[in-house]
Amino acid sequence: MVQSGYEPLRQEEPATKEFPTDAHQVQRVEPHLQSKKQSTIWTLTVLLLILSLTANLIYLTPIISWQRGQAKEDRSYFVHLSKNVTKMIAPDDRTVDDEMWQNPRYNIYHGMVALSDEYVREHNLPPAQRYPWDSSKSIYLLHGFHSMHCVLVFRQLIIETRDNLLHGYSIEHMTHCLQALREDVECKADDLPRFVGRYGLEKDSAVVHPGHGQNRHCSDWDQLHRFALENTACYDESRVQANASLVDAYKFCPDGSTPWIGD
Repeated sequence: MVQSGYEPLRQEEPATKEFPTDAHQVQRVEPHLQSKKQSTIWTLTVLLLILSLTANLIYLTPIISWQRGQAKEDRSYFVHLSKNVTKMIAPDDRTVDDEMWQNPRYNIYHGMVALSDEYVREHNLPPAQRYPWDSSKSIYLLHGFHSMHCVLVFRQLIIETRDNLLHGYSIEHMTHCLQALREDVECKADDLPRFVGRYGLEKDSAVVHPGHGQNRHCSDWDQLHRFALENTACYDESRVQANASLVDAYKFCPDGSTPWIGD
């Protein structure tokens, strides 16, 4: 009987051959795996950042828009006056004779302005009388100066009544001013709560005046006056001779310029 020799079973190649332990080979494989891992982490990080930024924009955009809207609302429409002047509500012991009342910044004629057609269109103003020295401009009276004029009308009435003088303004004119000031108060509808009681400046007062010593935020009158002077219509009828032409009233520019002569 022929005995066959023992042949060990053929085994598969060692598993270590597929994943070599040779340091050199491992070094050639690891950078590829590490790079792929880092790339995945980087991609996820970028995606998370994008999602975070998007969420913040969605959340913050309405807030920013509201804040911008508030800032815009806090400025006046026509001259962009900001309420950046803090004034105290306080007793004013200046009399009607005080020279403060004669300050040129209250001059109604300074409130007569010549505005360009572009400005008129942008602010949706109604048409007005043409400025005689520039056909691309029209004449307007800034409302604040009209209101201040009415205050000065009643100041004059007080002086005339006190000194037994004839009234310089007609009853019709004074009634017009009274109505204008009432409309101003109603239009403003100032909602500042003025404190009541003996506090602040009223601490030792025999007669309590609500709000004395309290601050309020006001528009800048000087800014309005600057706008008026920068756009002056050069009007002042009080300085025109009785027999002069109406157009001559537009020859009194506050800065001394002479637009009727031209360049």
